[in-house]
Amino acid sequence: MFTVSVLLRGFSEGLKIIFFPKTTVPTIMLLFLITMMITNKLGINSLIQANLFFMPLILFSILFVFIANLGNFTFERMLPLFGNGCATTFFSGLSNLFAFSGISFLYLLPPYLKEQKKFQKISLASMGISAIFLILSVMTLLCLFPLAATSEEVFPLYLASRYVQFGRFFQRLDAIFLLIWIISFVSHLSITLYLSTTIFQKITNLQYNKWFSSLFAILVFAFGLLPKNLQELGLLENHVYQYTILVLVFSISLLLLILANLKYYFIQKKKGAIAIDKT
Repeated sequence: MFTVSVLLRGFSEGLKIIFFPKTTVPTIMLLFLITMMITNKLGINSLIQANLFFMPLILFSILFVFIANLGNFTFERMLPLFGNGCATTFFSGLSNLFAFSGISFLYLLPPYLKEQKKFQKISLASMGISAIFLILSVMTLLCLFPLAATSEEVFPLYLASRYVQFGRFFQRLDAIFLLIWIISFVSHLSITLYLSTTIFQKITNLQYNKWFSSLFAILVFAFGLLPKNLQELGLLENHVYQYTILVLVFSISLLLLILANLKYYFIQKKKGAIAIDKT
């Protein structure tokens, strides 16, 4: 819920700055939360079908922004390739692994698969596609803007879409891209809310009730209002959120994987010993 709250508050702040300067941030957040609750009440099948429909549009928009801006790229901005050095890139930069936080959804995917054997193929395909489009997004920003300008922008990829023009007739295509990205953000929030309520229901051994989604949405809204200003929100996004993702997704998950394999090993070893004794 903490990560969803931070993302929701940050995205709402960005929309307020760019498009809705006279609208309060809580109002924008409420609109997202209402949408999340409605989609969760429709069930997981509706969420899956909606994502299956919108995902090609989202991927196409990123690819289109990359290709359409090739003429505006300054490839020298990619140099030097290792930035401030290999130590900074591969050691100090390890904290940037939080960008792959979407891997956490793979941990929760198996119960929803009809064929468990396809989990490995689905995992590899999803990670491959995510890596490719993440690289395209980074290359677009890196070759189009100076590093300082990119880090200070609210929606840098949105700014890149504003450079896309096809004559005098097709201009300001950024509005279409922003609409697609808002839909993708709502999909991400809706899936996260559904998984949070499902996990809570399983942990507490309670019968699933649709009011869970409303309760969690209220908590997300409350946590999202805790930062008083953009400075506190930036602190949460750049430090607390970043290291929370690293601990939860990579550290704790890896530890659980090791412990689970050890448990499986000792159980199988015990079974083998019992089978030998019987013979």
